[in-house]
Amino acid sequence: MWQITQNDLNLLRGAGGERFVHFVDMLIYATAAKFGVPYSAIKSQQRVNVPDGGVDTEVDESIPNDVFGWFATKTCWQFKAVDASAINNRTYKTKLNDLQSEVRKDHVQKLIGEGYAFRFCLLGDVTPRKATAWEETLKREVAAINSSAPPPRVVHGADLCKWASHFPAVAISLTSIGDDEILCWSAWQANCIALTAKYVPNKRWNEFRERIRQHVQFSNSCVGGKPCLPIGGVAGVGKTRLVFETLKEFPFAEGIIGYTANEAVAKTIAAKLTLDSENTAIIVADECSAEARAALDAMLIGHTSRIRLICVSNIVPGYRTQTPAIWLSGEDLTNTEEILATNFPSVPIDRRHRYAELSRGFVRLAADMCANDARISAGDITLAEETVEEYICDRIPGDVFGIVSLLALFSRVGFRDEFQSELQALCVIGDCKPQWFRDTMRSLKDAPGFVAEAGRYFYVTPEIVARVLFTAGWKKWVRDDIEGFWGSLPETLRDDLIERTAVLGSEEVRRESASFFRKWFLDLTVDDLSNSRVAEFAAAITEASPGEFLPFLREFLINGAPEAIDRIKGHTYGSEWGPRRTLVWLFENLVSFDEYFDDCESCLFRLAAFETEPEIGNNATAIWRSLFRITLSGTQRPFNYRLGVLARRLSGNDTNEFALACQGLAEIFTLESARAIGRSFVSGRMRPSDWFPANVDEERSCFRAAIRVCIETFRQAKPPKRDPVLSVLVRSTTTWLANGFLEETRKNLTANDFSDDERRVFVESVDGFLHRFDNDNPEARQYRSSVEEWIEPFRPRDFDGVLRSVCAREIWDERFKDDKNSTDEMADLADKIIKEPSKLEGHLEWLGSSEARSAEILGFRIGQIDANDLCARIILENAARTCAAPLARGYIRGIRAEERKPNDDCVSLVHGIEATCPETAADLLSFGGDDFDAIHRVEALAGRGALKPAYLNYFAMGVGGRELTPEEINRLLKLFVESPRADDDETARAGIRFIATRLSFEKIRNWDQCLENESTRGSAWTLLENSIEAVVGAHPSHEWADLARALSPFDPSRTANTCCEALLSDNHSLRRQAKTVLGGIAEGEHAEVVMISLGRALLNEERGWRLQVGVLRDIVASIPANVVLAWVEQEGLRGAKAIARHLPAPYIDDQGTPIVPKILDVILSDFPDESVLAAFAAGVHSHESWFGSASERFRQEAEDAKRFLDHSNPMIRKWAKSEFQDRLAMAEREDQDEAERFF
Repeated sequence: MWQITQNDLNLLRGAGGERFVHFVDMLIYATAAKFGVPYSAIKSQQRVNVPDGGVDTEVDESIPNDVFGWFATKTCWQFKAVDASAINNRTYKTKLNDLQSEVRKDHVQKLIGEGYAFRFCLLGDVTPRKATAWEETLKREVAAINSSAPPPRVVHGADLCKWASHFPAVAISLTSIGDDEILCWSAWQANCIALTAKYVPNKRWNEFRERIRQHVQFSNSCVGGKPCLPIGGVAGVGKTRLVFETLKEFPFAEGIIGYTANEAVAKTIAAKLTLDSENTAIIVADECSAEARAALDAMLIGHTSRIRLICVSNIVPGYRTQTPAIWLSGEDLTNTEEILATNFPSVPIDRRHRYAELSRGFVRLAADMCANDARISAGDITLAEETVEEYICDRIPGDVFGIVSLLALFSRVGFRDEFQSELQALCVIGDCKPQWFRDTMRSLKDAPGFVAEAGRYFYVTPEIVARVLFTAGWKKWVRDDIEGFWGSLPETLRDDLIERTAVLGSEEVRRESASFFRKWFLDLTVDDLSNSRVAEFAAAITEASPGEFLPFLREFLINGAPEAIDRIKGHTYGSEWGPRRTLVWLFENLVSFDEYFDDCESCLFRLAAFETEPEIGNNATAIWRSLFRITLSGTQRPFNYRLGVLARRLSGNDTNEFALACQGLAEIFTLESARAIGRSFVSGRMRPSDWFPANVDEERSCFRAAIRVCIETFRQAKPPKRDPVLSVLVRSTTTWLANGFLEETRKNLTANDFSDDERRVFVESVDGFLHRFDNDNPEARQYRSSVEEWIEPFRPRDFDGVLRSVCAREIWDERFKDDKNSTDEMADLADKIIKEPSKLEGHLEWLGSSEARSAEILGFRIGQIDANDLCARIILENAARTCAAPLARGYIRGIRAEERKPNDDCVSLVHGIEATCPETAADLLSFGGDDFDAIHRVEALAGRGALKPAYLNYFAMGVGGRELTPEEINRLLKLFVESPRADDDETARAGIRFIATRLSFEKIRNWDQCLENESTRGSAWTLLENSIEAVVGAHPSHEWADLARALSPFDPSRTANTCCEALLSDNHSLRRQAKTVLGGIAEGEHAEVVMISLGRALLNEERGWRLQVGVLRDIVASIPANVVLAWVEQEGLRGAKAIARHLPAPYIDDQGTPIVPKILDVILSDFPDESVLAAFAAGVHSHESWFGSASERFRQEAEDAKRFLDHSNPMIRKWAKSEFQDRLAMAEREDQDEAERFF
């Protein structure tokens, strides 16, 4: 197929034999590569004018499986670019003939002595007879040197022709064979280095180079397990050059590697290569689509030991896929300027920098501009866009420039499937045929690369080219008749044109666009903005001319009624964002510019005041708040101006707006270190950098100004404004102190600015800072002392103040673990209370509030030391009056901790709480235990309906420090089922929690098994069956399943029935748990029981449809096949149809053998019904998920399905055919979606 002749070999004559030496070396290196021999084992000498001692090439290792037998051992080669007639083999008495002379050369003798086999290789043909005679002469000479040396061989022209036919790249390099289909190495090399002769490696791509190296070595497995290694990246980033430079490292490159930029040619060449089992090649397939790559993978999967491909494409990777395996991102191309400096050192550095900046990683464009620097710059180092336009005009043929500029008016244009109407509309405008348009765009994709293809779309790239072509397109196609052009576009392109105008349009273009849409815009009202389409259109027009239209949007929103603003939602039906998102994004982009700050800030504030997207991280509120950060604000407006705007907001009268303004104030002190950056171009201009302090002193000055605003706002605020600004002050003070702003804080804030309660909260915050302050250098210690000195006057000195300050701390506050601090404070409070119990009376209501977070700790301390129960009446009567448990609970716990028996009065007081606050009483009884007759009392409360059974959960882990007896468990559990108030979901969940907690502790602490009690089991069964719809959520479902497992040994049939009822319920979390329980029962000795229950559920006429939504494959797999088949045989066709969805699918095992599970084969054989097959097929991929390339997965599944097309069961064959077609279709759709995903 790739045959060469002696006439072809004659092309190697001359040049002192160097061409012939190079040719044979290519074959030797290619053979070594084919069989995995390292090229380090080959030593070659291609300079014929350098003495070689009779050896041109050494091969230091044998090459196994060599079909010609020339490499069975180590070899040394001598090459002669001559005909046979030029070799003298006569026998002389005293002188040596040519063959004898070759063998007796120094280095040849040395290697033969070391066991090398001698190979005499010449360009011309040698007759068999003469070849035999020559080999006899060589044998005699070799034997004289080393009698045990391997026999020598003569390799001549006819042998070389056969040898070369195994390596198409070698044949193509010598002849014109296939030169219209595939380039040989040298031709490809010339193309690669034409523009940039010197390669500059990108360190970020070293890992990718290593993957390429691994893939092209036949001794290694294919990278990714497939013949094709996909390499993707944006156009012009350097994908092909990376491949070339990596492959150039291998001496075998010329003998094995071929290149094509046509995927159809790649497929043709690959098909030809498979026809001869000796053909060996590596093909670099450029511009290779995912579809073509998949076809090549399928075609070559069985030939990877000798054929491999590298597929290069511009396909954009999706957020879920890992395809292509190697992706060269423009963001990673950080060495563009180094590439330009290395290859174009004469181009001034400032122009190289500008070229690199404009190309945005498009190396091909940047290099081309450098190559034409003299013409482009014409002495002007600024490189204005007009010069770029001239450059682009020169690079794009004049007859197609107009149509490319038409394409550039849009971010993308669909050219096939349901989007081909976009292409057709452009063809009408441009007066061309669709096929010509497609062919033209694809030719420009190859060179100069300004057009790219993604799925069903064409688009112009990079952005600098798109900007220039957009302006040219506007002038040619739009300016003279905007209305006519607009009317000729489909709706999708209309929207795109407006957005494109806003992003890429020059000031003149945007002004013309604004003039056309002005009347439409001025007729808008705020109510119109609740429509997504209107909002998108208005936003695009506003961005096109913000100076004109942004004030109108501000007026709409500021004067709009609150209910109208509230109707501007962030979501619409389906997957689309709503109008609020569109507007927020618009204002976020435009606020970057200094001149648009006031309008955008007002609009964002108005939207934030009526926030409808609280769940969105970049909602109007968040964006508005961020405007007031010192740095990373998202705007170029200076901080002092922004702080002034915020101060005015804080002085307003509206309470809700004041609270919102406080959020902006708090944002200043969050010290964010990062923010998301939007697109580079906004409103036709480069987005400006955020304002940033010139130095540290300016930054600290901003901080001081913000502190003053915060403190002044606090000092002037009156209720109800007081609380939100106090919250900001308390949260922010620790930030101020941590950053060294003590002096600014001390100067502006005094203890008199606070009420007593406010002061306690503030001191608590500062104390938290001091507690966490762990810097121990002298300067830090001095600073800490200064803070302590400053805060001292703020501290409460009286008992009341200290109590409220300490008890306001969180119960897990670290200071409660510090024996030298908080523990002493709480103990001191308790000691004072014992001495004077009346001190508590003024604080009882507060201690029962949510502010008293550590009231229980205080109660505990009092209970520990109140040996005479002096405080019992005050604390417990308050609990009866307020139903507040923490202080009383702590008190009871303190008594129990000291193992002190409470007096009768204390017990009576707890019992008295039952009348007014039974829930609080149950809480206290669970800690009081037997001294308070807890179990009987709580039983009585629940038994007469005074206490909801849910509160019995207080006793799940025991009572008064001891575990419950089995009998107590039985009595309490029965209340969850039989009490007057045991008829709601809350009780059912609580009952499950109660018994599950007990079962857990039985395992951990080896407690008595409560389910051994038959009565307890009965209650547990009732709870399990009655709570199926109640136990919603992951944790309750786990507890339900734990109980089911615990009950299954006692009655597996009842457990299976209950779990199957769960499968038929609406409770999705419980259904998952029920599946695992059923699987566990089936794997034991009760598979028949599970099958009966499952079968009954599958055939349930009212709810069985639920089991035809998901899959129960794991449960069915856990049941022996004979049990399932027996059930199906009993139920007949309806049983087969019901269970088909859950049957195991055919698969390929680890040895590559296609396997059809017996159970599936039997059922489809016994019931060859379409409904059964349809049910099975519907379940094969139900609820599947994957990570990585979905398209590759789908194609692999299609290939797997092909393996079953000849199965003996016709229903399996039918499924395989449908599966094959369906998976391929899904792969194609996935490829298309991935290519288009980021538009």
